[in-house]
Amino acid sequence: MNPDGHSDWFAILRNSNQGGYEVALTQPFTKQNLVIPVGTIPDGTNVPLPVAQEDGTDLMAFYGSSKGKTHLVFKDLSGGTISEVTIPNEGQITVGNYLPGPGEEVAVSSNGMFFIYNPISEKLVGLNGPKGIAQDSININTVG
Repeated sequence: MNPDGHSDWFAILRNSNQGGYEVALTQPFTKQNLVIPVGTIPDGTNVPLPVAQEDGTDLMAFYGSSKGKTHLVFKDLSGGTISEVTIPNEGQITVGNYLPGPGEEVAVSSNGMFFIYNPISEKLVGLNGPKGIAQDSININTVG
């Protein structure tokens, strides 16, 4: 996770004493700590995914899948919900820079069908392609 736009921090998702969940962040070099209450999320067994914004800071993407659908909730680093979407696909989840526009997107791919969602522009694109996972020109970040 990159909360300051300059360096990566370690993140742990845990139950909150106030109910719901919280993300505990630690900067490995300065040892600075930050706790972000995020409340209710789709699935507390999935770690949050960092999704870069244009300024270099990350949004936190929380997800859960069932019955052929994937529910994504994007929160900022104060715990506020930025965007939410249900994608009609359940499969491999990747984060990358797939579409023109602000920041990164999340892709959900299964059996040659890719759905790509940008939480800032709230644009959802469905694509057909070869079986596999979505890959951008910079990196591959896979989960699930």
